[in-house]
Amino acid sequence: MARVHHRHRDRILRIWGFCCGFCKRYHGYDPNVEIHHIVPQKKGGSSEEDNLIPLCLSCHTLVRKGVLKFDPKKLLAELKILLDKCR
Repeated sequence: MARVHHRHRDRILRIWGFCCGFCKRYHGYDPNVEIHHIVPQKKGGSSEEDNLIPLCLSCHTLVRKGVLKFDPKKLLAELKILLDKCR
């Protein structure tokens, strides 16, 4: 798993309003919030802000185990709206 530079991480957290992209709970700068690739790198996803989502530790664990699933197209569309607001 690729690490995201802390400045890039801060920007991702701000874009998503310091909330988990899955459960939408506010987490602030909680160091346990992890940055997840919407489209995995092994499937051609980038490590740019338009493919990254903050996930709380609980959601990230469940996503990685395959218990929680999300629609990448839906998340990418939601992220595009958030990015447009930030620009």
